[in-house]
Amino acid sequence: MGQSTKTRANCSKMAEPHGSELSSDEGPKRACSLLKDKIGQYSYGYGDVAILSQPQSSSSSDIIKPVDMSKYKVIEDDFMEEQSCKVYWSELTGQVHIFRRGKFLSIAKEVGIFQAHTDVRLDADFGDFESKEDTALWNAAILAEAAVARAEIKRKRENEAQQEQLENQTRASLQDQFYAERRRVAKFNTIEDIKVAQDIRATFEGIMKVDAEKADMLNYRLNPIQREKLFQEISWGSET
Repeated sequence: MGQSTKTRANCSKMAEPHGSELSSDEGPKRACSLLKDKIGQYSYGYGDVAILSQPQSSSSSDIIKPVDMSKYKVIEDDFMEEQSCKVYWSELTGQVHIFRRGKFLSIAKEVGIFQAHTDVRLDADFGDFESKEDTALWNAAILAEAAVARAEIKRKRENEAQQEQLENQTRASLQDQFYAERRRVAKFNTIEDIKVAQDIRATFEGIMKVDAEKADMLNYRLNPIQREKLFQEISWGSET
């Protein structure tokens, strides 16, 4: 894409939000790279630590409010970097925002590039592109990268939602097991149940002369006489 582009982007000037122009720090005679060499050289990541701000309204540009960078994803673009600009994809609005030295400059849309807060179309005036074709070419490349960023964010959110659902299901399962065990144990916590258990223990210890707590009840063997006597004691106790 862009390999046939013959024009050069004039990097010596940059349009400010209110139409004024700012000369490059390196002077108007600085040689700039071909625009086609810049198209496609993008990468993206979460917003850096730079503090960005934007005017609350077009009539009060001196009043600024902070931008929540956790909802922005940076799209690194060499062409914009040369003009001291940063390109971000906004997760909140789904738009591509262009900042210059921390200030909200413009929005890249499918139909063109528009000045922030005024919705004035900039076209070739933005960044001194030499033609509308150059502007459209750069804009299409940026929007393509924004689509990749949007898809990545969507996958991340879906994975987070699935993980949260799995954790909630696991937590609910453990809670169900806990309360089921509590209900099972609660059946034997009445006064009558406790008294019966104490009587059986006392009867067993009296006949066997063994501490019930220390006896291995699963492997304990009763001889026929002991078994009969224990059965009789329990039967008589239940009749009373």
